[in-house]
Amino acid sequence: MHRSLGWVSMLLLVLGTLFGVSPAHACSCVPLTLAEHIEDSAYVFRAYVTGAEIETNWLGKSTGRVVVSLKEIIPRKGGQPPPFDELYTPQDGPACGVKVAVAEFYWFFVGPDGRLSKCSPSGVTRLEKFKELEMGVIDEIWKYRRADRPQ
Repeated sequence: MHRSLGWVSMLLLVLGTLFGVSPAHACSCVPLTLAEHIEDSAYVFRAYVTGAEIETNWLGKSTGRVVVSLKEIIPRKGGQPPPFDELYTPQDGPACGVKVAVAEFYWFFVGPDGRLSKCSPSGVTRLEKFKELEMGVIDEIWKYRRADRPQ
């Protein structure tokens, strides 16, 4: 019985190697407070997501990351405004990318190159954990809302 299980496992390993099937990996992150995430991030800002597209190479194959387009960027840390209007997050798999929805406001915690880390607490602004951050930029939020109004 044990010999046949070993043989099946070996066959699955060989087939996985030949056909590019990789074992599942779980994301693991050290739990940090929001203040610690702010400290560890090069940029922390609130932005409106205008697009999210899977990046492809010249052959049309996925590069494994998603390009997230932004507008209405309100910085909390790292500069006025950050030097980019797009972010990059892993598409899926063991890299544990951040899932975003278009036409939503988010808080983003990113590195100096505009990449979201696998442990980023980034999320929609209406989450309770972002209440204090929202209140800290409320004047800027209202400036954007007034600017969008038709005269």
